[in-house]
Amino acid sequence: MTEWERLQELLLNHERERLDQLENQQQSDQRQQRLRSDLPQTLDQLRGDPDLRASLSSPVTAALHESIERDRESVASLLFPVMGPAIRRAVQESLRSAVQRINLALEHGLSPRAWRWRLESWRSGEPFAQIVLRHSLSFSVNELFLIHRNTGLMMVRRSRREVLALDQDAVASMLTAIQNFLRQSLTDIAEDPLRTVEMGGASLWLINGPDAILAAVIEGEPPLSLREGMHESLESVHRLLRDELQQYQGNKIQHSQVDALLDQHLVEQRPKSPERGPARLAWGLGIAALLLLTGVWALHTWQLKQDQQRLQQYVDQTPGLMLFDSRIQDGQISGTLLRDPLAPNRAAVLEAVALAPQRINLREQSYLSQEQELLLKRLQHAAHIDNADPEARAKLSVVDQHLRVEGQLTTQQWQQLRQSQALLAPQWTLTLPQLDHAALSQALELPASSQMSQQDTELIFTGQAPLAWHKKLPQLIAKLPIYYQSNTQQLAVAEHQQLSQIIESLNGSRLNFNSGIVFDSESQQRISEMAKQIQQLEHLAATTGQSISIQLLGMSDGVDTWDVNLEIRRARAEASRDALLSAGVDPSILQADAQLERPPPGFNAALRYCEIVVNIRE
Repeated sequence: MTEWERLQELLLNHERERLDQLENQQQSDQRQQRLRSDLPQTLDQLRGDPDLRASLSSPVTAALHESIERDRESVASLLFPVMGPAIRRAVQESLRSAVQRINLALEHGLSPRAWRWRLESWRSGEPFAQIVLRHSLSFSVNELFLIHRNTGLMMVRRSRREVLALDQDAVASMLTAIQNFLRQSLTDIAEDPLRTVEMGGASLWLINGPDAILAAVIEGEPPLSLREGMHESLESVHRLLRDELQQYQGNKIQHSQVDALLDQHLVEQRPKSPERGPARLAWGLGIAALLLLTGVWALHTWQLKQDQQRLQQYVDQTPGLMLFDSRIQDGQISGTLLRDPLAPNRAAVLEAVALAPQRINLREQSYLSQEQELLLKRLQHAAHIDNADPEARAKLSVVDQHLRVEGQLTTQQWQQLRQSQALLAPQWTLTLPQLDHAALSQALELPASSQMSQQDTELIFTGQAPLAWHKKLPQLIAKLPIYYQSNTQQLAVAEHQQLSQIIESLNGSRLNFNSGIVFDSESQQRISEMAKQIQQLEHLAATTGQSISIQLLGMSDGVDTWDVNLEIRRARAEASRDALLSAGVDPSILQADAQLERPPPGFNAALRYCEIVVNIRE
């Protein structure tokens, strides 16, 4: 690039950009102006193009949805003038049709012919009022005209073959004149189009649509429900001929589906004449059979009612049973039976009210009743107590929300009762009869050598008591009017104490000798006393389930040799055994042995004795 070109770019670059922007804006304005002028004409030319409709369908639908979501009140306000009259007309037509069905049903409700129609209704499943309409009304739809709404020109005409067709131009002219007269003269009802024209024995029904009118020439008295079917057919015609109705130019429309829609309304209905002769007899027999069946059904229903009342009365009087939603349905007593596990079961209920199982259709559900009788049974069951058993050691009763225990409970029963009472019947207070200390001591024959303290239902014994009383204590507690648990961990057995004292007195005692196997005077006197202690010890051991043995160990002074001393020791042990046997001691518990311990060297006269060692075994 030369310096001159660079200078031009620096001086004129800003102006060039402004000119480009002005040119682009001018081209955009020209395109928008051409679009405003060409778009309407283009849309008119392509109105029937299916590709254009498909292309515009999605954006138009999305825009419509967005508009409704953004401002529903405005859309509702715009649609109200259109939808309001249509809804009112639909409601009016439905009410007229309902009133017509009710009137005819009331007129023929009790006639003999009505019973035949009711049987037909029951057999076919069609409503009775509709059966009455079909058999009572006589009408014939002779002509159908499809007329373009805006131009008043006839587009389609359909007629029954046996009926002469009316002049098409006359019908179209008449309808156009009447419609124009209503719009111009009766301004107050101009928005409500003409729907029916009475012409002697014939009627002209006008079914109005947005782009077309369906006119029907009818003889007789048709059911008003026929108009609803014509409305649906006219709506289908608008869907099938949407483009033709908007661009209609006066030509006749040939469309097979439209012809089929209109032909289905060219109907005729004539009531059947009543049957004569055998047919009437057959109907009479049928009515008699129907009356008989009705009587049987009424009797069966009455019996079910009696059974239902009897069942309800039994349930109301039986604790643990509740009957809900009781009703008679399909020839059975239906409902929901709530049953406590302790209440009579289903078979017992049916037997009590004398009901066959096939007459009952009850749905059974379990629940826990809070009635006093069942709560008491539930506690008895938990604690394994049977009030009905005359040999039961304990009984339960409830007096003013107080659970009373009478008799004697085992430890397990007592624990289960207290736990179950807290869970099953917390509103009841567990009440026990109380005994004072003196009465309790007397009832238990408490020995003077023992003491007793009470903590709730636990009796704590201390001191000592005879073994026989220890064994007798559970029996004495069982005779108390209430349950008590004994604690004898700190109560010693008196025989055990005496046994220990005698063993302590005998064990290690000695019988001394002067020389050889001659007792000294003191030992000679002790042999009798020692024998009595051994006999008492043997008796106490037998009482406490133990056995004893007495070992006699002879001892010497160590003057002579060891062999001589050993013989002297055995001799002294045997002499001690013989002396005790002479005093009455059981020989089976005495054992004479020599003390094998060697004496210290030298003479020691104090070692001339026989030592007694007591051994006791369980």
